[in-house]
Amino acid sequence: MGDKDNRPTGKTADPFSMTMVVHKQQSQLELRQIKVFTNWANYKLAQRQLAIRSVVDDLKDGLILLNIAELCTQKTIPPSSYNRNPKIPMQKLNNTTVAINHLKEENKIKINVAPSAIVNGDVKEILSLFWFLIREYQLKGSYKTRMANTTDINSQLDLLEEQMAKGDAPEEDDGSAKRAGAIKDKIDEFNKWAADTERSLNNGRQDGENQIRANEKNLADVLRKWETENKQAENELKEKLAAIQNLIKEEERQPKAGNFDADKQRLRESEEKVKQAIEARKKAIKAEQDKAADRERRKKEVVTKIKALEGWVEVESKKPQEDMNDAEALKRVNRRIKDKIDLDAKQIKDLIMDLENEGARDWAKGERDHMDDVINGALTFLENLQKKFDLDQLARKRAAEEEEKNRRKKREAEEAAKKKAEEEERRRKEEAARKKAEEEERRRKEEADKKKKAEEDAARKKAADEAEKKRKADEEAARKKAAEDAEKRRAAEDAEKKRNREKELQNVIEDWNQRASAYEEWVEDKKKEAPHMTAPLIQKAQDDNDKRLAQLEQIWDQKIASAQAEINKLGLAPPSRLSSEVSSTSKSKSRPASSKGGSSGDADKFRPNLDRVAVKGLHDDLNGDLQKRQKQLGGGDEDDGRTFKLQTVSKEMDGVKCNICRKPLHMGTKIALIDNKDYYHYDCFVCEVCGKHFEEYYWSHKNKILCQEHFIESKGLKCAGCGKGITGKIVKAVDKQKWHPECLKCNTCGVGLMGKGSDELFSHQGRPYCKKDYYRAQGLLCERCEKPIGNGDKSALGKVWHKGCWFCSKCQKPFGPDGFVNVKGFPWCPKCADD
Repeated sequence: MGDKDNRPTGKTADPFSMTMVVHKQQSQLELRQIKVFTNWANYKLAQRQLAIRSVVDDLKDGLILLNIAELCTQKTIPPSSYNRNPKIPMQKLNNTTVAINHLKEENKIKINVAPSAIVNGDVKEILSLFWFLIREYQLKGSYKTRMANTTDINSQLDLLEEQMAKGDAPEEDDGSAKRAGAIKDKIDEFNKWAADTERSLNNGRQDGENQIRANEKNLADVLRKWETENKQAENELKEKLAAIQNLIKEEERQPKAGNFDADKQRLRESEEKVKQAIEARKKAIKAEQDKAADRERRKKEVVTKIKALEGWVEVESKKPQEDMNDAEALKRVNRRIKDKIDLDAKQIKDLIMDLENEGARDWAKGERDHMDDVINGALTFLENLQKKFDLDQLARKRAAEEEEKNRRKKREAEEAAKKKAEEEERRRKEEAARKKAEEEERRRKEEADKKKKAEEDAARKKAADEAEKKRKADEEAARKKAAEDAEKRRAAEDAEKKRNREKELQNVIEDWNQRASAYEEWVEDKKKEAPHMTAPLIQKAQDDNDKRLAQLEQIWDQKIASAQAEINKLGLAPPSRLSSEVSSTSKSKSRPASSKGGSSGDADKFRPNLDRVAVKGLHDDLNGDLQKRQKQLGGGDEDDGRTFKLQTVSKEMDGVKCNICRKPLHMGTKIALIDNKDYYHYDCFVCEVCGKHFEEYYWSHKNKILCQEHFIESKGLKCAGCGKGITGKIVKAVDKQKWHPECLKCNTCGVGLMGKGSDELFSHQGRPYCKKDYYRAQGLLCERCEKPIGNGDKSALGKVWHKGCWFCSKCQKPFGPDGFVNVKGFPWCPKCADD
């Protein structure tokens, strides 16, 4: 901070006239403190030709306080940290904050004065701040001791005025003052030498680095000079510092010796700066040595790269080139060589430029010339290739022009004859195109309607499947929980509740029997009508049949399965065996026989007249009759491949349109003929998915012609087990997935599950399981006997056990009051474990 900043100045005459007006209500003691502190502030500020009227009014912009802080600490505050011309409160508050923080950092103590209080003119806070400044920076020697020994504020103010009247001279004899002055002169001289040495070392380091960058040959001289200067500076530092430290130690032994703590700190700071400069010079020496070694390594790398590129160019120039009659071949040769030259040359030139910038100019010039020679050799080779190509190209161009002239004459003659035929063909095609456009528009509308309907059906089916899946999961969870609860409450249930449940179950069975009987009667009626049905009636009957079956299967899933579970829980009859759902035709319509071991009357009362398999058999029987009728009408079964004939177009067929591309057939071309009425170009009659030609049969699904593989895929007939298409018998099981009969087997042991009932076929995470492996997967299989556990059985050692299977695995005896011991995952009694 300069001696004359843009800070408020004033005269010392009558400094309290304004203060007495503003603070006339304050006590006499406060007024005296303000007056004394204002005089002390002006006493300090006189060193910078500054003065204030009152410490209460003239500190609000923070500039005067900044000056006082610098004068007290003898250290400059960076100008960038405060505002020299504060106008707004924020700038004034910032200046005050900077001043107080400066005092805190220098004294390493806490000052409990808020900067905002100074800006707002808080008298008590301002007086507190000045008491701190006076005790820390003004009172010395006996005055400081006397101040500490009195608590009367007026007496303390008298001591302050007395010291200000005498000045800042220390209380020591003349001899001590002269010695202290001589020491301070030595310290100032040392500090000046340290600053000059630090500057010289730093500047010398920069000059040396510039000399090395100018020419690397200067490296040895610069490093030698740096080492000499470093050694000289280290010796001078030790000698000068030791001399001054001896003087200070000698003076401190004298009575009434002054305080040299601040001087010692200045010495340490100067010493540290010189040492840092010397250390920086040492690091620079090491860095330049490392850089020199790196430059030599990179020079070798450049030379190696240039030689490699030169060898490559020589090999390329001697290597037999491609057919130079082809412009593309010439371009490839040019591009290959130029790309290689550009890539390698750029890398090499970048390395040379870096080394040149680091001072290796003479070496860089020689290597750059060498590099240019290599590039010029490659470019000369390419120019010679281009010249040869141009000569060959000129000869070829002349021959081509002559040939083109002859072709043009011939083409004009042909076009004249062709133009007339095309005009007639155009008129014919326009008429055909108009008719085709009308037909295409009609077909597009039909396909759009079919697609929209299919999407709607798929959306409905997906929603129904998701709802069905969720319902089944909920029912399964509910059944499982109900079974567990029923087991616990079985002894406590009363007879009345059981009779009510039986009645409800009987109603469910009767409702199913009515619906199944109605469906059976409907099927019989349709089977009688089938031999006389037309194609539309057949399709309608098939759709009705599928819809009725789906409704009955949904009722079975929702009610009958639940009813049978309730029957089993009530103990009315043994569990009925529900067979897996088989999509192939089943002729069985017989009622299930009475189960062994149960009451025949109770079992018959709660058993459907027609079970799910019998209903599915009725459905398949009717569909079989309908398909027979459809074959009689020429429709066939879409699962069976249809035959076709391959032949050439005869005179009678000439001009007939292809059923796919709608273009006319021409004499002698190969075609496919279906039922002697549908005609297809041979290249048009392919699978619409893979584009392959058919061998003996083709398949049709949703108005598409398909090969067998994609017909199976489009119908979703892929086995859930092996993933291959199903062409024969289809089994639906495990969440209504489709299976080959041989692929429906236990996911763990592989035992076949085809034809198994619900008490032998189980589903877990979408895969089939036998009963034993299902319970094992669920963690519900006894570890000892490998049979399912029930309520009240035991869980221990991370496994489950029947109560009767819970005994020592060695002696086979039940456990006593001492419990059991875990031996390799099995329970042993303590006695066997000890043995």
